[in-house]
Amino acid sequence: GVTKVIVTAGSIAQSKEARVMVEEQQFPKMLFSTVGCHPTRAEEMQGQAQVEELRQVLAGDEVDGTGRVPRRIVAIGECGLDYDRT
Repeated sequence: GVTKVIVTAGSIAQSKEARVMVEEQQFPKMLFSTVGCHPTRAEEMQGQAQVEELRQVLAGDEVDGTGRVPRRIVAIGECGLDYDRT
């Protein structure tokens, strides 16, 4: 059966939503997420402020009671150049 699922985010808003989804889930060791902005949404990335927004999503991993950071975000994805579609 399926034991782990990665929620793929393709925009800044989806990255934030995915993070909330995996942190508030009922089964904490099952859902994980990515952070990124798909090339077809490149217009969202107009400057350093948007890059900082994504960094803030990544930086949100807080230290748990064991002193370790629970890694809910497992990849930076849906980023790059897509000349075929943009």
